[in-house]
Amino acid sequence: MPLEGHGVGLSAHGALMRASRGNSYQAILGYYYTNTTVAARNTSGSIRVAIAPV
Repeated sequence: MPLEGHGVGLSAHGALMRASRGNSYQAILGYYYTNTTVAARNTSGSIRVAIAPV
């Protein structure tokens, strides 16, 4: 797997290393995306995501 990216957000290499050390996907997502919640969702509709500069 090539380790290329833009240096922002989830790192594929870092996530893979955390997973290989036994971290759950919830723990991995929580590390990269602080102040967020992992939750089940009804996927029958559309999902809209707004990206805005901070």
